[in-house]
Amino acid sequence: MRKGPHTSAPRKWPTAVACLFGTPLFFLLGCSAVPAAGWSLPSDWSTAEPLVFERMALRNLPDGRVTALAPSTIQELAAALNAPPPLSVRAAVLLGRSRDPLAEEALLLRLERRVSSSARDHDAGDVVAAAALASFPSPRSRSARLLPLALASGSQADAPGPHPDLEVRVEIAGTLLTVGEDAPLTFLLQVLRIDTWAGRADPRDFEAGPTTAWARSRAARFLSLRAGLEPTYEADASIADRQREALLLAAALGIELP
Repeated sequence: MRKGPHTSAPRKWPTAVACLFGTPLFFLLGCSAVPAAGWSLPSDWSTAEPLVFERMALRNLPDGRVTALAPSTIQELAAALNAPPPLSVRAAVLLGRSRDPLAEEALLLRLERRVSSSARDHDAGDVVAAAALASFPSPRSRSARLLPLALASGSQADAPGPHPDLEVRVEIAGTLLTVGEDAPLTFLLQVLRIDTWAGRADPRDFEAGPTTAWARSRAARFLSLRAGLEPTYEADASIADRQREALLLAAALGIELP
């Protein structure tokens, strides 16, 4: 298959990330009463083999339940969000699975730091953090904090601006779509039109780097699900095919593109 200048090989992230973006292994909606005692991290959470880590997360932070975390656990996982992957990914997974309100706050605070990754895969923890926020109870309550991370504010000159990492910003936008906030639709369509003829005229407020396949694929998936369509976008398809896919999604969503 022909590869364009913005094509990249699939990321080799930990199994937890593959599960998150494939089957709903780690972030399923729902909650129940918060247990009285807080859960504490096992000593080997950061060093255990991936499969052992997965089983530990599923066993101790079960689907469909809010699990209160011990204060020391919140503190340790919040600090680990600042580390490179896979540690930051594991921390985001555990915080997200817990659905503890303090865990939600830790994830939001990390994203609000607007960290620009120094290496290509170092944004993995923030991508998982953004995705995890969609699974907490009452997700619309955090839209006011996520919108400035996804979209530029044209009315506030001193505003910090959206998240500088495109892949993280796309994931935040996708989380907003999943909770009924459609403001990021145009941004996601612009991401989808990267490296197309029509996309050259888009008034972007972001830079498209040399590797955008992941961001484009995620944008296409979010847009397809919002339109009620089966995702069919292929990041390595021809320019004509990718441009046609963007036009079809825009039409399905009722958005006019130049």
